[in-house]
Amino acid sequence: MVKKIGIDGGKELAEKFKSIGKQVYTQQEQAVMQAGMLVERDAKINVRVDTGRLQNSIATRLAESDESVIASEVGTNVKYAKVVEYKYPYLYPAYENNKQKILKMLAKAFKEGCGL
Repeated sequence: MVKKIGIDGGKELAEKFKSIGKQVYTQQEQAVMQAGMLVERDAKINVRVDTGRLQNSIATRLAESDESVIASEVGTNVKYAKVVEYKYPYLYPAYENNKQKILKMLAKAFKEGCGL
């Protein structure tokens, strides 16, 4: 004996899940960039300024974006940035001071993407 179990409207449901997934992904991508820009702002406030070159070079970019990882990077291409960070931390404290706010931003973006 065989009992068939199914969902009426399964195709539509699968399409809805795909749509929600895209919405969540888009919301998360935007939230990750906003989080990076939050860290960037504070890093620019925290950094020790001599000429302003390092401060002006701090930037945020979308680092990775695929189905499993969404990440932004905050940093600089100025060669002496590591020395300044080591002696007078500016980037790490900017992240640490905003960590809880970032987690809330990501959670909010997930909920909004799901329509909750």
